Amino acid sequence: MKLEKLALISEIVGSVAIVVTLLVLVFEVRGNSEELRYIAQSDVAARTQALILTTVSNPQLQEAYDDAVAGETLTPTQASLVNNYLVARLKLTEESFLAFTSGRLDEEIWQTRAAFALNTLQNKWAEDRWNTRIRTNGIFTPSFVDWVDAALLERSRQ
Repeated sequence: MKLEKLALISEIVGSVAIVVTLLVLVFEVRGNSEELRYIAQSDVAARTQALILTTVSNPQLQEAYDDAVAGETLTPTQASLVNNYLVARLKLTEESFLAFTSGRLDEEIWQTRAAFALNTLQNKWAEDRWNTRIRTNGIFTPSFVDWVDAALLERSRQ
């Protein structure tokens, strides 16, 4: 009889230990998820600042970008500069999109990144470049391309 009681007590203690272990794991996973969100947000902020500093510190790029926004004809060098800058901005937005869709980036931060992408494509030159060269060159994920296309379509309806 004593052996049966010991076995029953052992089962109860084992069950309690499993529940406690699961609770500890839940709290650890939550902490890791929040840490991943923080890292993703910090990375987005740092990359955005670096991209802005690149533009500000490169007068040729700034001039070429201004000419593109104004609708002026660009030289091949200017077109290449602006195209690469446009791809870099969109790639940064794509990284944010992927972080958001995987739950590593908060909605509020994603909305600012989405506005960043649409702002990037607000002028005719950039939107034409997206439609004729960038979207089909294979460097963006299909889900991001679909999102950009849908957002541009929505914007054109407004």
